[in-house]
Amino acid sequence: MKLSLFSAALFLLAAGSEANPLAKPGSAYRHHRSKRQDTCVVRSTNKTIKAVPAGKSGAGAGSTTPLKIAQSVVGTGSTTPGTGSTTPSTGSTTPETNSTTSSTGSTTPGTGSTTPGGNGTASSANAEAEPATGDTGGFCNTVFNTGAPKMSGWPTTWSTLESHGVHDWIGFALNPLDETETYNTGAGAAVTTPDLNAHQTHVLMDGRYINDSITLLKTNPPNYLELYNEPDYSFQGFTPLTDPGPAASQLAPLFAMPHPDTTYISPALADAGSSWLDQFFAACNGCLDQIPIIAMHIYSPVVQTVIDKINAVHSKSGLGTKDIWITELSPASSDCTLDSGGVIDWMNTLIGRIHKETPFVTKIFWNCGEHGGGADGLAGGSCNPSLTNDDGSATSLLDAYGKVCGS
Repeated sequence: MKLSLFSAALFLLAAGSEANPLAKPGSAYRHHRSKRQDTCVVRSTNKTIKAVPAGKSGAGAGSTTPLKIAQSVVGTGSTTPGTGSTTPSTGSTTPETNSTTSSTGSTTPGTGSTTPGGNGTASSANAEAEPATGDTGGFCNTVFNTGAPKMSGWPTTWSTLESHGVHDWIGFALNPLDETETYNTGAGAAVTTPDLNAHQTHVLMDGRYINDSITLLKTNPPNYLELYNEPDYSFQGFTPLTDPGPAASQLAPLFAMPHPDTTYISPALADAGSSWLDQFFAACNGCLDQIPIIAMHIYSPVVQTVIDKINAVHSKSGLGTKDIWITELSPASSDCTLDSGGVIDWMNTLIGRIHKETPFVTKIFWNCGEHGGGADGLAGGSCNPSLTNDDGSATSLLDAYGKVCGS
């Protein structure tokens, strides 16, 4: 990933003078990373996705291709494997591939209303769209980035979201937030509540936390566990790039153990349209039978691009009967110029089309649930996807999301 001089300077200031982007995991590395506060504010970067050539999955396979995107989520900090706490994070935005694969088959009827399509490139891009309404089945969810517990209204933020129909949340944590160093605040561990914990979708970030995840599955099994966050992308080397073959080998112990109370979710890729998942499933000795849900991340201001990406993944071999969860979703990529009304129109149009055209998408996680800047969480710049203000109150975007969620 390439950073402009300005962006690099901001990164070093945020990380502290001891920061070393090339540092290997260790105490100093964890220290400077834990000092960063990351939210969903859009930042333009050059993101490098590791492309794995067909037939290769060993360490070091593949090349890199620079892709200009927005880094909307950057989790930070790490812990020592085997300690029971978690995890580094690079929840980041997703490059545009603009695929146009047609939809193939669906599994369950869609719900909610439908709206006309739009490309979301200006504040009036979807001006003719009617709000999608009526979700009552947990379709609408959100993302909490590592800066969320630092908001002044935390943890009231979750109560606000829940009152608007937001069902669950996902972050960059295997364990509850108060046990996760990356979510620490200046005052210590993040504050959490039983209700927050009950609605967490847990994430095994990468291969360093296999033992921790096995312990979790044995002692306090979560309802869902996502197996790796963006193994095809590493923000400044803070999380490891992992090729499909090694990932399959690392996850083998989880596939070999019983997990009757936990549903596995596939690795969530930065570039969902790549061949990474195909190669992973070819290498994992039948693990696809244990993964009923395929995760993907999508960032684009163009509604049709999002629909095309969904269909491209669903049309992959063996995935036509699987549910899809978009575990990071917003229009906030570096080419997005939507104002607050445009973001709302984009959301209404897209969710209406998902219900109508891709009913196998059974959950979306809007990024982000916390405050990302601006007086109302939307006015701090173009394409701001914040659902709440710093004090935990609702933005106009959350009011609109609530109508979609059936609040």
